[in-house]
Amino acid sequence: MGNLNNVFKKLVKFKDEFTEEDSSGIWEKFEKDFSVQELNALNVKGDLGAGSLIIKQQNDDVDEVKVICEYRKTMPNIEFNKIGDQGKLKLSQQSHTGTWKNAKQKWTIYLPTEIPTSLKLNLGAGSNELDFGEIDLAGLEIHSGVGSCDIDFTKQSPKHARVPVEFESGVGSMDIRLSEDLPAKVKCSKGIGSFSGRNNMVSIGNEQFTTKTFEKDEPYFDFSISLGVGSIDWITE
Repeated sequence: MGNLNNVFKKLVKFKDEFTEEDSSGIWEKFEKDFSVQELNALNVKGDLGAGSLIIKQQNDDVDEVKVICEYRKTMPNIEFNKIGDQGKLKLSQQSHTGTWKNAKQKWTIYLPTEIPTSLKLNLGAGSNELDFGEIDLAGLEIHSGVGSCDIDFTKQSPKHARVPVEFESGVGSMDIRLSEDLPAKVKCSKGIGSFSGRNNMVSIGNEQFTTKTFEKDEPYFDFSISLGVGSIDWITE
């Protein structure tokens, strides 16, 4: 157990080094808008390394995705394509041979509210704030490496029969905020860590739970949560 605690302490220290605010050096800024008019679906894929990601909803009357990236030395890769009635946005960070501090990037993405949107995000090391507001979520997959992730569902309500949501957290903490009346089903598996949501939900066996407002034949969020080292806090507001 002693060796395990030492490993945990080293991982926490490593996480803190990555998530601390770094104001040194000169930051460049990239900003781009992409129109989603006449599209029926939007797919976002992000492969992001060290740094931070902020997601917010776009203004109700704006049919655009706005992407802002602050970076040092390492230019962001941003691609947007329209295939039929679907839009595909791909964000990634170029490889960097220098220190991790020089490779840090700060991303901010504004997503429209009226178009069904699916996201697949691979987050490296850093601090992330994802406020989905009233965005029409059709699916969400987040793989978080080292650091913290604050995910806000407090204004969400499912607009599809089943909205798949997958969270995988490596080392660090993840806060999931949601309203008390959000219909959801949750399956949780964990390694060395904790998940705080059980007390506020109904157990249906095999580490599966539902919120009190879940109804089988009504739209709901289907959460699959996998935790490595750290904590996932399920916070109802």
